[in-house]
Amino acid sequence: MPRTKEFDPEEALQKAVDVFWEKGFDSASMEELVEATGASRYGIYSTFGDKRTFFLKAIEQYWETIRKTIHAPLLEPDADLEDLRRFFDKASAERLDGSCTKGCLACRAVVDMANDDPEIDDILTKSFDKVEAMYRQVLQNAVTAGQLSAGVDIGLTAAALAGFNLAAGAVVHVPSTHSRLKSLLDQLLRSLG
Repeated sequence: MPRTKEFDPEEALQKAVDVFWEKGFDSASMEELVEATGASRYGIYSTFGDKRTFFLKAIEQYWETIRKTIHAPLLEPDADLEDLRRFFDKASAERLDGSCTKGCLACRAVVDMANDDPEIDDILTKSFDKVEAMYRQVLQNAVTAGQLSAGVDIGLTAAALAGFNLAAGAVVHVPSTHSRLKSLLDQLLRSLG
């Protein structure tokens, strides 16, 4: 009699995101993934493939969730400098008050294995490019709305914001950096006008 899959693949994928986010790729065991997802090993392998492929799908799921939730206000067609300030103010407040404790799964993946795996490097590069493009559009909207000088280098500024966001996600576990990051962000945003 063939084995059946008795789990919700979307729910299992989200639970796997949480495991990989907490443990990282290398430290997350198949046993932990089986336990967290409620799926059997057979179910995981037949639905998602091996652990590495499961991780790739988890990274893609993570980015999709981030775009639909955290980045949603900045993806609005008319998002401008005020939306950017609110976005970073909220992120800074969450880091300072301790409600943001997991950091960034993508940052963790970069540290864990991007240099060792061209496919993961490609997924992360494309995702970071989308974040940078999001910032470019917000900055362009701000120039159009007269919130920023037309002389602002939008590409360089977007890259700086994306780099700042990446660094902030990477050091969220180091509380002593939170106030320094907030100060740097405040300075960066003040420089925009």
